[in-house]
Parts: sequence; structure tokens; C-alpha cells
Amino acid sequence: MQTEHEAQPNVLSSQQPSGQTEETSTDGKIQDTTQGGGAIGQKSPDADEDRDQEMGLADSAEEQTEEAVTYLRIGSDHKTDPAEEELTIQTGRIRVIENLDACTRLKKLCLIANHVHEITGLDTLVELEHLELYQNYVQRIQNIGHLVKLKVLDLSFNEIRKIEGLETLTELERLFLSANKIRKIENLEGQKKLQMLELGNNRIRQVENLDHMTSLRELWLGKNKIETMKVPRLPKLETISVQSNRLTEWDGSIFDVSEEGCLESLFLSHNQLGDIPEGMVDTQKLRGLTTLDLAGNVLTRLGEITKVESLEELWMNDNQISTAGGLEGLEKFQKMKTIYLERNPMQRNLGPAYRTLIRDKLPKIEQIDAVSLTTTFLIRESDPVELVRGAAKQKQPQQPQQTEEGAQASAPTPVPKMPSKPEEMEETRGGVEPSAGQSPFADLAGVLGRAGAGGGSPISPALLEQLRGQQTAGGRPLMGKVGKQVKSIMKKR
Repeated sequence: MQTEHEAQPNVLSSQQPSGQTEETSTDGKIQDTTQGGGAIGQKSPDADEDRDQEMGLADSAEEQTEEAVTYLRIGSDHKTDPAEEELTIQTGRIRVIENLDACTRLKKLCLIANHVHEITGLDTLVELEHLELYQNYVQRIQNIGHLVKLKVLDLSFNEIRKIEGLETLTELERLFLSANKIRKIENLEGQKKLQMLELGNNRIRQVENLDHMTSLRELWLGKNKIETMKVPRLPKLETISVQSNRLTEWDGSIFDVSEEGCLESLFLSHNQLGDIPEGMVDTQKLRGLTTLDLAGNVLTRLGEITKVESLEELWMNDNQISTAGGLEGLEKFQKMKTIYLERNPMQRNLGPAYRTLIRDKLPKIEQIDAVSLTTTFLIRESDPVELVRGAAKQKQPQQPQQTEEGAQASAPTPVPKMPSKPEEMEETRGGVEPSAGQSPFADLAGVLGRAGAGGGSPISPALLEQLRGQQTAGGRPLMGKVGKQVKSIMKKR
């Protein structure tokens, strides 16, 4: 399934990687020229850990086109109104945050996909509650200590190497720092009210310094370099993701990370995890778990997972389950709605009988892999067809109703079945904003889920979580090379 964002009028044809220098052209305009490699044109001393190379987002020097960029300015090119409480400039070719002194009423400032290198010019914006500098070139978190009313801070897709400068921001509830170059979780002791922490796609090796976060509900650590799943106890945690790391062994602390029955979603896909040791899963502690993603590991059987009878969604595709015996206990999942088991050796060994086996064990299942067993869609507006277990059954058209005046009222148009609960989402600013208690992961899930609402294949959390590093709060479209990367992944899907 694929979703297309609306084209932005000021999108640059390319974006510069790190290691930019300024030059003055003969006509006096400021230009950027790109030097290959890393900062100041030199190869990174830790090149094997360079995020841009790992993601394939940095092109080689030969492929880069040195292109002059004429920067625009806030206040002159981008007008501001001191009476406004929100200001958004997206792909506006802004390099310097300036001329905002009179905008003292601002509560929300979004400078998305620009060319900001340094956080400055916010001295008078003491009413700010929401600050987004997503997809810029910021290298340090600085000059925001006075913004004590901030609740949301998004500095994803920048060049930040260290978490710092947040000590006074004690009202923060959501912090996005994905796709930077951060190596350590630190300097967050003052974040007692933080509910969501996004650190995906960095260089973190250890989950540490989080013990004090007693309000944390969501922790996103996908695509780092974490080798152990041992995590501190976070009593209110509902969602944790450690997907696409270097996990090879199970640690029982991952199942005891929050208060009994609190954990709802656990994402551990794309590691090297084998079968869960017997006795490690406590049914009572995990009684609230509804989503489990173990795709892309080396499990050979369900085993201990069958104890978690509360599961509604299970992703175990791309593992090593080779026989029907590996599914022993599957029938215990009486609440299961969606299960992914494709690309296990069992699928090849059993052939078409593979899905029949699953359906027989889970009579209430709604979806196996990308195949929806119950989908409602419209062939014509007046011709609803319901697919039940692959067999099309023609519905009787509804009889038109009579109004009080005797006029004929048209029959209501059937609504396509949504793959996710629409009430959990709310539409804002052209994208999908996570409701209270939801992860920013739901942003992309909502956008793509809606795109497939008319009968298309829903996107698995395994794939969505793979894209987590590419999308953060607000369902915003991505610009430049990052956006092309996401589109490329979606096309392959």
C-alpha cells in the first residue's frame, strides 16, 4: 500500500548532507556547496557507525550536485503576525531563526524541513508549548532553557550528538529525537512528566538513566545498537519498541517492564532472537498485552507466546517455523484478529494448506498475513459486496426509506471496514495526530491505514516500525532524500 503526500510548492530539488560550507558568489548571494564525506569534507572517524551511510540516505560525492541555494528570511519572505499563536514554515529555505521578537503570543512554532543549523532567536517566545525543528541541520540542543512551558519538542532528523539543555523543561510530555547521532541516554532527570520518548535511529547501545520516568507510557528505541533487552522498570509503560537492534538473548525484564497488566504493545522485530525460554512468560503480568511483533527473528515455534491469550495481533513472519508443530497451542488465541506467519519455512512446506491450518485453529481470525478474510468494499455505490473467507456474497440492496413528507430517501452508503479503530485517531493539519496515549507510530499507521480502508492490504507493524525512523509526530510529509527513501520502501511493499 502506498500513500502520496501533496507536493509542497517550495520543496528543494535536493538537500545538503552534513559538512556544508558557505561561499559568496560573484552576485553577492549566499550559497551552499557540499563537500563529500563527513564534516569538513573528511571521513567520519567512526564511519562504520555513520547513520547516513547505514540508511543509504547520503549519496556519494560524485552523485551530489553542487547547487546554489538562495535562503529566505522569516519576516520578509515569510510574513509573521504578532497576534497569531501558531506559525508553521515547511520547506521554506530558512537558515536562521530570526525576527520573531514581536511574536510573543506564539504557542506553537514549526520550522520543518528547512536549513536551520543553530537554535537561536527564541528569546521572547516564553509562551511556546510546542516546538518542532524536524529535519534541519541542528547540531546542539541549546538556547531553549527559558521555554519552561514546552510540552512537545521535536528535533528529529538533525545532527544532534548529545542530549543536553533540557534540565529546566520540566513540563515536557513528548520528546522526539529520532534520526540523530546520539550515543547515550542522559540528562533527562528533570523529565518527570514525560509520557513519550522517541530515540529511534540513533547510536544508542544501552537502555539506561530512565528509572525516574514514572509517567512514561511509550518508549521507542528501534534501529539503534542495543545488545541487551534489559530495561529499567517503568510502571506506566504501555508501548516499548527495541526492534532492529542487536538482541540475541531473551531477558525476562522485558516482560516485567511495567505494572501488572499495563504493557499493551511490544515490538522486538528484526533482531536475532530464538525461542523464548520456558517459564519466562508470566501470564498475569502480560494480561494486557494485545500486540506482539517478533517478525524477522529466528524463532522455531510459538512456545511460551501461547500463554499470552490476550493477544489480538501477532507478527511472526520471517522466522524459522518449519512445521505445523511449531504452531502448537495456536488455538488458545481466541481474541486474535490478525496474524502474520508468512515467509516461514512452514509456508513453503505446507503450501496452500498453511493458511487453512491457521483458519481452522482460529475460527474468528480476520486476517492472515496480507489476506483479509472479512472485507467490505463497494463495487458500485448501490452494489455492496461482502467478502467472507474469500467467498463473495451478494447483499440485498437496502430498500429506500420514506420521509415524513412521503419523499424517497436514498439508502445510506455503506462504509468500508477500517483495518484499525478510527476512533483512536483524530485528523489535524493534513496528517494524523496521535490521540492521548497513542504513539507517533500511529501517525503513519493511520495515514496508510486510511489509504487501505477500501479493501487494500493493511501495513504490518513490522514494516511501519521499520519506517518509524522516517516519520515522527503529526503525520507530516517528509522532504528531500528522506522522503524518497520512504517512498522507495513503500513501493517495494
